[in-house]
Amino acid sequence: MSTIKLERKHLEKYAEVEKWLTGKSTGTKTNYLSALKAFIEYTKQNPTELIDLVEADRKKPVRQQGEVEVKLKGFFEWLTTEYIQKSRGVVRKRKKIEKVGISRSLAVAYSYGIKSFFVSNGFPLNIKLPKATSKKENFKLALRPPEIKKLIDVAGNIRDRAVILCLFQSGMSISDLCNLDYGDVEKELNGNKIPLHLHLIRKKELVEYDTFFGQEAVETLKLYLGERRHKGEKIGYNTPLFTKRYIKRNSKSSKIYRINSGLIETTMKTLALKSGLVSEEQMENADLNPCRPHALRSSFISILKTNGMNNMAVEYLAGHSLSSTEGAYWQVRTEELRKLYKKFMKYISLSPQLDSEKLELLEYE
Repeated sequence: MSTIKLERKHLEKYAEVEKWLTGKSTGTKTNYLSALKAFIEYTKQNPTELIDLVEADRKKPVRQQGEVEVKLKGFFEWLTTEYIQKSRGVVRKRKKIEKVGISRSLAVAYSYGIKSFFVSNGFPLNIKLPKATSKKENFKLALRPPEIKKLIDVAGNIRDRAVILCLFQSGMSISDLCNLDYGDVEKELNGNKIPLHLHLIRKKELVEYDTFFGQEAVETLKLYLGERRHKGEKIGYNTPLFTKRYIKRNSKSSKIYRINSGLIETTMKTLALKSGLVSEEQMENADLNPCRPHALRSSFISILKTNGMNNMAVEYLAGHSLSSTEGAYWQVRTEELRKLYKKFMKYISLSPQLDSEKLELLEYE
């Protein structure tokens, strides 16, 4: 088996890789393995040979060390000029010419991933990696309710509408949404609580926080779950809240797969183009979709701050780490936070005028 064709299932069997990935989130593992596959293709060496290489290098006189650092610098240059990233469908054909090289930002991420591979195996690298530079083409849309409505209007199914509304009206990260189970919303959903409270822990940063789904997110989520049940799915406490596909009626072999960030990213790209919020030319020239899921999170934060919500409260609702000083003084009960969210919910509602009477009633519940 050629080392340049190692697949993920083969890479994970290496002890060096297992040590590196232990404790990492699913998303981080996927990104790291993509970086390692590229590095293997570049160096023509498998994970064990790479660690053997750096170990032998460190036994040389100090002035002769640095072979791995040189390879990593060359790797970065190769990524941006020659690498064809087939695994994620980056290769595009136009007039029978293949696009080679990946964006500088992704090349930086891959390089840092490889650096962490060596660090995890006991060999810190003495190298300063390039930084990802911002491009004007990589702007992020400042989404507001009218733009969100455009995305909703062109969404082909109730799941995608629910995903967009839940992300926009909670400010949670895409990974936190993907990790939600039905049990996270069951009690308040059955109790018809609006806004719906969520107590979460951001796995990557290990930050504990609370946030909410607004009225429209809750209503759309109920429709989505109802549709799944109508198709024959039995939804239990540990069932993924959002799935890749529905279960087939009268099919014992059909499986339910948890939705992932890649699918949501792809969906947002499709809807951004379909809605006209992003032109094909803008999308082609950008490394990142201007209407990517993180734009929903950023807009949630921006809208609440712009309309006067306490800065610390906004940061807490978004799951950001509070400073040691802020954290020491930040003590709020769920119902106090729910009341605060209700006060500002109209600003992230798609139909604030139509919902005004409902919102007034909620103040007295």
